[in-house]
Amino acid sequence: MKDSVENLIVYRGRRVFVILNKFPYNTGHTLVVPNRHVGHVERLTPEEAAEFFELTRLSIKVIKKVLKPQSMNLGMNLGRGSGA
Repeated sequence: MKDSVENLIVYRGRRVFVILNKFPYNTGHTLVVPNRHVGHVERLTPEEAAEFFELTRLSIKVIKKVLKPQSMNLGMNLGRGSGA
């Protein structure tokens, strides 16, 4: 199956992809995910980290334009204790 809104993948970059949460906490709940599974964010390569932040920035821009939220929450779940 090709990436599409139907399979929740809204964008795939070279190193990172953007996916909608199937069971969102709130409208617009979006995940920015590195292609390479990494147990610790500090182990991302500089290229992965740059693309990760750029796609996070662009996702925020799109969500603000489309959904017009009053506010946003940006977070990371790092480690098993955080639900990751």
